[in-house]
Amino acid sequence: MDKARKLGEPLTFAMTFPPGTHAMWTRCYLGAGGINPDKDVSLIVIPPAQMVANMKIARWTASALANRGTPG
Repeated sequence: MDKARKLGEPLTFAMTFPPGTHAMWTRCYLGAGGINPDKDVSLIVIPPAQMVANMKIARWTASALANRGTPG
């Protein structure tokens, strides 16, 4: 976070749906760490169908995604 602030490049956090629980938990975790989710970082929405393509181009720094568990 400090490095991003010095460079003037906010970290980018991705979520799949802005009013969903992932958004709530992302904001909660950031706030608990002293990071203002409205000022200190960039929050973006990426639909689930576009996640893999956006991972390949490293569009975000972190994300909150659902884990469907291990098959089998």
